[in-house]
Amino acid sequence: MLHVTVVICTHNRADLIEQSVDAALGEVRAGRDEVVVVDNASTDATPAVLAELLRRTGGAFRVVREAQLGLSTARNRGLAEAQGEIVAYLDDDAVPRPGWLAALEKPYRDPAVVAVGGRIFLRFVSEPPAWLSRELHSALSGFPARVWARLTARVAAAASPHRE
Repeated sequence: MLHVTVVICTHNRADLIEQSVDAALGEVRAGRDEVVVVDNASTDATPAVLAELLRRTGGAFRVVREAQLGLSTARNRGLAEAQGEIVAYLDDDAVPRPGWLAALEKPYRDPAVVAVGGRIFLRFVSEPPAWLSRELHSALSGFPARVWARLTARVAAAASPHRE
């Protein structure tokens, strides 16, 4: 089996980073894989949250600081720090489904495979942004276009002060 490094790049996500790190730690195989969090010049409580997570998990992951702001710079830093043969990037606001990492690693057993991706299910706690059209939403997520109307209707109904 190949070794995997899960890289989570974060910037000012003190309120979200814990759920992503905990989920990633639940996916890695002890003694084989690793989680690396790249703190990309955070100015909020993110460094303190990560320090507490490190303490609570007994140092089950690594944190590296990248002073130059930018997602590409942070991802490159994560790649440079990675010790695994496979690098899997996880967004700092994402929570993978159980089995995500094993499913992501499996195709790499074929030496011809050089990149793998997966479905993304977009979830909104409020109205989706105006620029996210029905067609673009379908292209960016695992939902077919016909599901878009149901999702936006649910969000609108939940936000409406006049429920019946």
